[in-house]
Amino acid sequence: MSKKIYLGLSFGRIVFALVAIAILTASGLFFRQAYAEIAVSAFSMVMLMYLVEGKPAGCVFGAVYCLAYSVVCYTRGFYGVLAFNVLFAFPTYIVSIFTWNSNKCGDTVAARKLPAKRFLAALAAFPVVFGGVYLVLRAVGSSNAVFDALTFSLAAFGTLLLALRYVEQWYFNLAANLAGLGLWIMAAAKDISNLNFVICTSVFVVSNAMALVSWQKMERMQNEKK
Repeated sequence: MSKKIYLGLSFGRIVFALVAIAILTASGLFFRQAYAEIAVSAFSMVMLMYLVEGKPAGCVFGAVYCLAYSVVCYTRGFYGVLAFNVLFAFPTYIVSIFTWNSNKCGDTVAARKLPAKRFLAALAAFPVVFGGVYLVLRAVGSSNAVFDALTFSLAAFGTLLLALRYVEQWYFNLAANLAGLGLWIMAAAKDISNLNFVICTSVFVVSNAMALVSWQKMERMQNEKK
């Protein structure tokens, strides 16, 4: 395992976060985005690195990020993502603070695998959830109900599995970020200033892929210690 050198993060994670923050800040300034939005993008990298390494502090940062990102979504008309962050993700992250701290292996959360039957049940339930969310968002006038509902539904499943400490959360989160990437690409096509969020979400995609590999390895190593 990588040596931890500062605030519980490995050298590789710190370097990745710093490079990502530098890229996001530079692109945000170039496209003259509000400083608050640039700060939200940069903060997301801090949150992600702690979640990638299974640190309970990541859940605290996640709760703060949900509220900050909700403001951004409101100004962009992404009401589905806004509703997800305020009504679902924020309280779920609060719960996760307790579930992660109550189930630790050393200084990281005790990761576990989702039984195959439950994973298949979640996949079967997804179209129903997506359909319901889509109808609601279309009724309230979301700027892009399809991608908005897709991002909401995938992120909801991923966040719930995060609270329950399942490795499979990262499959849903990765898919949610890919859907979110499509949402921001379409927004950037209308307003080039949104390109910063395209870059941010692209970094999220890479981070989620990194997290999936990290959590699979973490769960395997924790089981070997039992």
